[in-house]
Amino acid sequence: MQNYITTVVKNIIATNSNTANLTIILPSKRAGVFVKQAFKKNLKPFSFLPNIISIEDFIAEVSQIQKTDNLTTLFEFYKIYLENTPKTKIDSFENFSNWATILIQDFNEIDRFLIEPKYIFSYIKDINRIEKWFTKNNNETTLTKNYLSFFDYVQIYYTKLYEHLLKQKKGYQGLQYREAEKNIEYYIAKNKNNKIAFVGFNALNKAEENIFKKLLDEDIASIYFDIDAFYIKENIAAANFISKYKANWNYFQKREFQSITDDFQKTKKIEVIGIPKNISQIKQVGAILQNEITDKNYDNTAIVLANETLLTATLNALPKEVKSANITMGYALKNIILADFFSLWFKMHRNKEKIGNN
Repeated sequence: MQNYITTVVKNIIATNSNTANLTIILPSKRAGVFVKQAFKKNLKPFSFLPNIISIEDFIAEVSQIQKTDNLTTLFEFYKIYLENTPKTKIDSFENFSNWATILIQDFNEIDRFLIEPKYIFSYIKDINRIEKWFTKNNNETTLTKNYLSFFDYVQIYYTKLYEHLLKQKKGYQGLQYREAEKNIEYYIAKNKNNKIAFVGFNALNKAEENIFKKLLDEDIASIYFDIDAFYIKENIAAANFISKYKANWNYFQKREFQSITDDFQKTKKIEVIGIPKNISQIKQVGAILQNEITDKNYDNTAIVLANETLLTATLNALPKEVKSANITMGYALKNIILADFFSLWFKMHRNKEKIGNN
């Protein structure tokens, strides 16, 4: 049975005679490793690999905005906060960072979904005022006044931060998406002779949806949604977003919707093994890999851990036959030995300050 990536790659090769001017856009960078391997296996000798990038890289290219990390955005926001807040109301950076981190996330979502800022902030402010009116006894405390006055500044913070980052050609992800959506017509004009294939997407934010639709309508792009045919046929809730795109996009009015895979209803073998304790479960994983997979080809084998703290123990328990592993999970920084060193280093300096001894 072919997997989703192999099926998509074969379809792309069959419908694109020239892969040199083709760009494959994926939901993540990591997926690019497997798509590239599939192209290497299925392309004819002496062929060009297409350009394979993530949606983040594509949005950065279209928007011409460099993405900033969360910490950099927080520091830039603090500059804006100091410039646009009365001195009597300024928080310390420690207090500021507690609420500003959440506010930046809100700014990010507002921009990714192309919400009009002045309307959403005005709406939130009015909602909070209404809630205040219906509080018991309608007593306005100092805390309540400060809380409501804060919403008068939120739109100022958003606008000033957006303009500040835009001048520097850098910004958080939502800012990139909003600018990319504005610039997509210019991108299309410059790339009339190139082709794009969107692969592996499901639910899209509003900016992505607008960008995809414009590229599809100009016949520059094609799209391969990651959805099994069963979900579309039976109108399963998991297919709500894609069913909406299928019904409303002009692209699908002219072309038949393609469900790349139809595997959900095929016969499967599922075995449940009850084993107590984490270490016993890890040992069982090693035994299954060693005894059940006779050809020792682990390319299509996935190990899904419910507890990612078991990652190191699981890797150590893998049989010698497993030369490499495909790991789809993070590893907490606190579990790295170097993190312990820095933690002790900071504790030493804090203790020195408490004692007052230089």
